[in-house]
Formats: sequence, C-alpha cells, structure tokens
Amino acid sequence: MFKTTDRTASNRTRGFVVCSNPRSGSTYLIYLAKSTGKLGIPYEWLRGDGGTASSDYEHYPQNESEQVRRVLTEGRTPNGVYSLKMFPEHFDRRTKGWATSLPDLRYVYLAREDILDQAISLAIARQTGSYMKETPERAKPVYDCDQILNCLRFIAAGEARWRMFFAINAISPLEISYNQLLHDPQKEISRIAQLVDVEEAIIDPSQFLPTPQTTERNAGWRDRFLDDSTNFWALPSLGAPTLQDTFLAASLAANSRVRSRQPRFHFARTPSQS
Repeated sequence: MFKTTDRTASNRTRGFVVCSNPRSGSTYLIYLAKSTGKLGIPYEWLRGDGGTASSDYEHYPQNESEQVRRVLTEGRTPNGVYSLKMFPEHFDRRTKGWATSLPDLRYVYLAREDILDQAISLAIARQTGSYMKETPERAKPVYDCDQILNCLRFIAAGEARWRMFFAINAISPLEISYNQLLHDPQKEISRIAQLVDVEEAIIDPSQFLPTPQTTERNAGWRDRFLDDSTNFWALPSLGAPTLQDTFLAASLAANSRVRSRQPRFHFARTPSQS
C-alpha cells in the first residue's frame, strides 16, 4: 500500500469508517483511535434513530446532512482525518448515499472470531443496559437460550451483509479481528494510521480507554447454551434463498426479458452517445 507522511498528506481531508456489529470491540477501538489525536473521532455520527453520537451532546441534530457535516467537522482531527462507526442498522436508517457524501473514504472491517461469545455479550448488554464495564448494570440479566440464539442470528446476518456490501462495491477493507485488537492494540491502530496516510498515531494511555466486559458469567452462559442447543443434524438458516430458488428467479427474469425484448442491463447514455 502506498504510504505518505503527515507532511505530504498535509491537512487533506480523508477518513475511514469502522464497519462492524454490536459487541465486536468497536467501542474499544473508538477510544483507542480518539486517544491518538490523529485518527478523527469515530463516533456513531449517522445513527438515524433519534439517538446521539455521544453523551457529549445534549442535543444532537437528526437531519442527515447536518450529521454528515458533523462527521467532517467535529469528527475530524487537525491533520484532516475524519472517522465514524457504522452498524448495519445505522446504514438502514440513513439514505444510501452517505458513503458518497464523505470524501476519500476508506473502510475498516472489525469482527469477532467467536460470534457465540459476541451473541452472549449482546444478550447480556441488552438486558443490563450496560455496554461498557465502566457503566453500572441497571438490571440483573437472566439466561435465555432463545434470546442468545436470536442475537447469534442477528450478528451472523450483519456480518454477511457487510461482506456483500464490500463485494458489490469492490471494496477491500482493512480487516481487524477482536482478538488481534485486544492482543496488540497499538499494532492495529498503526495499521489504520497507514490506511489514512498518517505516519504515526500513538495510543495515549492517559485518555479514557474502556475495559473489555467478558466475565465468568459469559463463560457460564456459553456452557449452558451449548448444552441446550447443540445440533449437528441441521444447518441454521438466516432466511437466505436456496440455490434452487436463486436459479429459478434468474430463469424467470430471463424469460421475462425475452418476452419484452428488453436488454438485460440498462446503461445511461452520456451526451456523446446520444
């Protein structure tokens, strides 16, 4: 990958989006990046659910164009780098043009290797209302096999959707795993810095950095879930069409095009082609 220094990049506007799913370590990554002072501030700027990008804001605008402006101003560090975090549900609530509104945007894909652990973490967080170890739990969580299974489906579908988005748009994101991030956070932050042409971005340990929440409770729930749900006789379904259904749909579409004598693809003509 071509790499420039801070001096050659100057204050040129460029940025990155952290594409992930809940409980993937994205909050930890946000604060690591923020602490460097060189990698923007990757908050959830484009939520679209009436929520705020950060507790720093008492009143956060809900207009999408204003939220995009916040990304490029308040989500930007003096070296010209802006950043944001997106979950699939954020994407769904925004108009589909948000990515084209952000100049020189690069992609980071953060995922967790063990999505069952991730699903258990999500189930606990949804019940307690605590998404960081530093935040007190508002309720005592109760083990629920069905809820964990639903969280597992939700995460698996989210990962599949990001993979499809990258494939459809010919994007090769910088991939970071949860375990790698925990093992050597500075190495992963340096990889992001290289992605956006920043020569050096050092984590500042004096800044607030959240602590991973995994506890013995998570391990206990995992053991119970595996006892309750292990099934080697069925491959889980996420509601995706079968291969037969896919071919059938393509065949019906092809027959329809032949009958209507329409070309398969429609390309917009430029003035020179008119």
